[in-house]
Amino acid sequence: MHHANALAAVDAEYYSWYAEEQRYAAKPPHYLALYKQYLAPFAEKDVALLELGVFDGHSLEYYSRLLPQGRIMGLDINPCTRRFSTDRVAVYQGSQDDAALHRHILAQHNREQFDIIIDDCSHIGSLTSNSFHALFPLLAPGGLYIIEDWGTGYFPGYAGGKRFNPRDHLVCKKWALAWIPSLILKIFKRMPNRFRYHGEYFKSHRYGIPGFIKQLVDEVGMAEATSSAGIGTNTMSRIEYLHVYPGVVVMQKRRA
Repeated sequence: MHHANALAAVDAEYYSWYAEEQRYAAKPPHYLALYKQYLAPFAEKDVALLELGVFDGHSLEYYSRLLPQGRIMGLDINPCTRRFSTDRVAVYQGSQDDAALHRHILAQHNREQFDIIIDDCSHIGSLTSNSFHALFPLLAPGGLYIIEDWGTGYFPGYAGGKRFNPRDHLVCKKWALAWIPSLILKIFKRMPNRFRYHGEYFKSHRYGIPGFIKQLVDEVGMAEATSSAGIGTNTMSRIEYLHVYPGVVVMQKRRA
């Protein structure tokens, strides 16, 4: 109970750092609940956390409280002038998808890999994808990769986003010539079930970060996709799990 009360106090302190007109930039309460849940196994370890997108640095201070033994690093295209309560926090200026800068940050702290990566940066699908491909190889096995605010892909006024089309929602389409198997079925009166459903596909919103997340689902299914029943290359997924929540995606890198 004491530990839970201490974490609640950390949350309250986090929100106290924001002025009323800045509340839009604060992470919603359910984000903080997820961070407490997923970061708990790392709480007493000497881990390296990198956050893309720093803004005023409040979240970096927050992570330093959740991970009292951890090294907290931030990267933003804009400078951050916040004075942190601990020298375990360091901020770097540059592009979120700069692979050379990512490696430089690690070298600065005598690290070979990050343990936790949080993308709270541009929220643009292509930049989110580029950052993932640059950083995932630098994530330790068993480490967490988190993407925030993925719903921007549904906003037509947001870069990379597009208006949601309800006609594509939970809709199954079939291959344009799918009538041919049905015709053969009528002629021969029998056919394996797998031919009856040849070419069906499910339409969905594929713009912005939602589109990238759906690519990650294919990565999770890589073992099946490349099995002998698939394309036959037998490739294991790099992702142990992919958990999708409103506004937050959490994935764990597969251990060896």
